[in-house]
Amino acid sequence: QLASDTELTPLLNRATQEFYYPGSTFKPLVAIAALEEGLTTPTEKIQDTGRLQLPEEEHYPYGDFHPQCWIYRQYGRTHGPVNVSDAIEVSCNYFFYDVGRRVGIEKLDEYAAKFGLGQKTGVELSEAAGVVASPEFTESLGGKWYEGNVLSVAIGQESTQVTPIQLANYISTLANGGTRYTTHLLK
Repeated sequence: QLASDTELTPLLNRATQEFYYPGSTFKPLVAIAALEEGLTTPTEKIQDTGRLQLPEEEHYPYGDFHPQCWIYRQYGRTHGPVNVSDAIEVSCNYFFYDVGRRVGIEKLDEYAAKFGLGQKTGVELSEAAGVVASPEFTESLGGKWYEGNVLSVAIGQESTQVTPIQLANYISTLANGGTRYTTHLLK
């Protein structure tokens, strides 16, 4: 489908005008939000049991939902006890499900905005804004938001979609110690 899409829109600048799920690249943002808000510490260890047990009110509309860490789903194993650094290193979904629930969707959206996700970067090209998942966005599409949706958001899924240039700007903000620069073309 991507090949046919490319044939139909050969002049679309995918770096600034196309949206993609950030996936696990979103996890450092969740870690920063949790650390900055005092909802975890660098040394706190969370026991990855493979499957998260959710209260019934957090289940999705399709029944008894227990999200799994990728290593549990793929290999039947867990990461065991992990702290925030370990969780980023092994991309532990279980850790980020737990921490994402603590942070909550409002704070996740706030931190995503601080990093420029779902916003135009200011680059001197035609640019799309993208979107960061939220109850308001889901409801604007006619859907219903469930508290369990924050789990998908915490691992870079749900309805969050960003442009590659936004993702590059977010990662450069992480790498340079937190200063977010407006994106510009030099040549």
